[in-house]
Amino acid sequence: MDSSDFTGERLIKVVCWTTMLVALTFLYPQWREYAKSQAMRQQYGCKDLLRCPHQDGNWGSDLGPIRSDAMKEGRLFKLYESQFELYGKTFEENFRGKRLINTIEPANIQQITTLAFDDYCKDPERTKAQAPFLGPSIFSDGPVWKQSRALVKAAFARAEIPDIDHLASFTDRFMELIPGDGSTADMQPLLHRLPSALSFSKPFRKLRDGNKRGEAGWLRLYYDFDKDWKESYKTVHRFIDREVERALRETKNEDEIEKVSTPSRKRYVLLDEMAKQIRDPVKLRYQILGVFLPGRDTASIAVGPGDKPLIFVKLKTLVDFRNVVHETIRLSGPAARVWRVASRDTILPSGGGPDRKSPVFVPKGTAVVMGTWCVHHDRDIWGDDVQDFKPDRWISRKPQWEFVPFLGGPRMCPAQQQVLMHVVYILVRLTQRFESIESRDPVFEYVEKFTMAFESRSGVKVAFRQASAQ
Repeated sequence: MDSSDFTGERLIKVVCWTTMLVALTFLYPQWREYAKSQAMRQQYGCKDLLRCPHQDGNWGSDLGPIRSDAMKEGRLFKLYESQFELYGKTFEENFRGKRLINTIEPANIQQITTLAFDDYCKDPERTKAQAPFLGPSIFSDGPVWKQSRALVKAAFARAEIPDIDHLASFTDRFMELIPGDGSTADMQPLLHRLPSALSFSKPFRKLRDGNKRGEAGWLRLYYDFDKDWKESYKTVHRFIDREVERALRETKNEDEIEKVSTPSRKRYVLLDEMAKQIRDPVKLRYQILGVFLPGRDTASIAVGPGDKPLIFVKLKTLVDFRNVVHETIRLSGPAARVWRVASRDTILPSGGGPDRKSPVFVPKGTAVVMGTWCVHHDRDIWGDDVQDFKPDRWISRKPQWEFVPFLGGPRMCPAQQQVLMHVVYILVRLTQRFESIESRDPVFEYVEKFTMAFESRSGVKVAFRQASAQ
């Protein structure tokens, strides 16, 4: 045999074996993952979800303009409600070339937030996009989140909740700003004007772009050159840094602080307590911002005691007020959509198959979005009068997974009880001070406005009349 033929034959064999080796190196892991997923599907009896039909099947870009227009017009929630009615309580869509699952099924929400908590993480792209503003904090994942959660949870578990008295100055000032002559007043900006937010409310309006950054994908580069965005979060940081500097200075020697403290000192200041454990000013800034940011869009920290004494235990027994608060949160709460990403192959218990009740296989990396607003407006749960304000629907009703304004599981809002107590408190104080409260909103239907969260676009316009005797 000619030597050149022998060399050519060997070369062909080498090329073939190399090709097979490379193919196996890349294809075998994929085959193994496919076999694993198929076994998981078969084990749990998983079936496919109904898929939202797209005009653009590659990227799903047709939904973007529709939802953007709906958000501008204040009807984004209505759009999502119609999509869930059309495609079922759990359906999938193509979101910029990736699979995304939308769900309002209470069993799925419980699974994601509690039963299979370790199977999900926060969306890495959204977390990265918001990192310049929020930094490592309770909004993070992994060890950073666990540390932050432990600090914050311990803080709210202590005397902050039952100690109502220290809120007196807030309530006194708040009540002074409300006209009692029957003229129209917008309560929404008053409830936003917290002492800690008053100096940078304008930057907060610009910071809503942080949520847009999270959804922009590679287009996030556009926001990287947005000077207004950077200046806005830097303004917030500068304000908080001043308070952080004070707290670090005043807690420099913890032993001396404990010695001068007296038993009568009941107030528990979250920032000061966190400063005793976190001495790095930048880390402390992000930790306290993680607590402050969710509270900005609630009425809970804007009020305090007035003329007649109220105590924590008494507030817990005010069932009618509690029902009003629950119904208000159900109808127009700030939470709307919560994003998670599967950190491993996992299962949702419901949504698949023709009857939409079979388990659903969720591959690693799949985004799952819980539509909490739409859960609270589901006719199958709340009845045909779901759009009506009816506090009596809460009589004898114990909230389960169909009512999740504070989410649930390990990531449940640690300030839940404080929020509810403070909202009840402001209602009690208003009813004690005023003999009548009248709606002056020109638009009866709720129209949402997207800021750092969702709120009423037309504000909260009401008229108060002072009680004859105080």
